[in-house]
This record gives sequence, structure tokens and C-alpha cells, in this order.
Amino acid sequence: MTEPPFLLANDPAGSYWDDLLDDAHLVARAYRDRGWEVLVLEPEDVSPTMGDRPGLTALLSDTAYDTVETLLSRESTSTTFTDLEHSRRSVRDAVFLLLVERDLPSQQAIVLPLYYFVRTAEPVLERVATAGEMPVHLRPRSATDSVSFVHTDPSLFQPGPDRHRRLLTDGVTVEDECN
Repeated sequence: MTEPPFLLANDPAGSYWDDLLDDAHLVARAYRDRGWEVLVLEPEDVSPTMGDRPGLTALLSDTAYDTVETLLSRESTSTTFTDLEHSRRSVRDAVFLLLVERDLPSQQAIVLPLYYFVRTAEPVLERVATAGEMPVHLRPRSATDSVSFVHTDPSLFQPGPDRHRRLLTDGVTVEDECN
């Protein structure tokens, strides 16, 4: 398993990334055991992005991105996820998130581990708090195409005490975006 950039092997935050990836696969297995179709993504890098749509951008391998696009395009180019399972843990200056984007009617889930460093994400976190939504952009290494999960409760992504909860009323919209 890989560590996020700039985390040292002996840094507790670096070992937590490995634990988070393990948790992502355990969560996926639990969903599969209940009959869900699950895709686990392992971003190669995650970075806060400003621009026109501030948020977090997860860089995926081309193969993983193609799989996401295929999954989301089965019904249409815009799929609405009505349920989100969310876990957050803060370790030093890093915030680790485990998102399970869920489409209840089709029993499809995308498990997405993310991280960011508070010191580099502060401007983005301030802007998304004001905007009232937190986009999580997924993009492939070799292109500028992207798919975005747009969360209507940006407070879930803010640094703070560790928490884990299911959000039954928070809507998450997936948008295809080609640049």
C-alpha cells in the first residue's frame, strides 16, 4: 500500500493511511456480503483545489477512473446518490476521510478514502463553507476529464474531532465534467 506524499513511514499519520485503505476494503466486503456492487478507489494523490470549483481532487489511475465512469454511466450521465456514510479522523496536521457514496435503489457504492493537510487546505475549506457545498473531484492521471461528487454539507470535511456517522438526508450529486 502506498502512503500519501510527504508522510514519512515513521509518522503516525503515514501508518494511518494504510489503516484507512484496509478499512476501505473491509467496508467494501461488508457491503458485498449484503449484495451491493462496490468499487473501492485508492487515490494516488489527493489535493485541495481552488479554481472555479474549489474542493478536494483525488488523482486516480486511468484504469480506476475508467471503472468509475463506466459505473456512473450505466443509467445516465448524472446519477444522484442519496446516502453517504462518512468517517473522519484527524492525525497531527492531516485529516483522513472515508466516504461511502451510496445509491440505495441500485445498491451501488463507491468507497473513497481521502486525506488532506489542514495547512494547505484552509483556503479551500473556507470557500466551500461559504459556498455551502464540498465537491470531491475524481480525475485520471492522463487527462483533464473529471467526475465530481458534490456534497451539500461541507462541515463533514472540516477538521475536528474524529467521527463516524451515516447521513440519511444529505444528498450527493455526481456530475460528469470534461475540461
